[in-house]
Amino acid sequence: MAISSKSDSHDFQSLLTAMKILNFTKNEQETIFKILAAILHLGNIYFSRMVDDPGHDLIQISSKSEVEWCSHLLGLNDQGLLQKLTHKVTEARDERLLSPFNLEQALDSRYFSSFQRLI
Repeated sequence: MAISSKSDSHDFQSLLTAMKILNFTKNEQETIFKILAAILHLGNIYFSRMVDDPGHDLIQISSKSEVEWCSHLLGLNDQGLLQKLTHKVTEARDERLLSPFNLEQALDSRYFSSFQRLI
């Protein structure tokens, strides 16, 4: 749907002009656009629920290509991002324990775990 009073091209040029005025380097601009693209791709990641044991759900990612794109854009390892999206890591006494997320936890982790790594 088009909005007659809006021009994406004009708005994007205004954004680039503002970035230039604020002395953003080309590298900084590229990084910002990669992060924004990764956010959009994270929103396209779908999870499906698989029942392993009664009362214990497992999840799987239905859109692995989106994980690959996010990993590429953010400079992360595909498997590492996949693990962050599907498992909780608990560290205790020099030991790392992986616990699978349920569906609700996985949906919440889409954004939180990915951007926690950026900060």
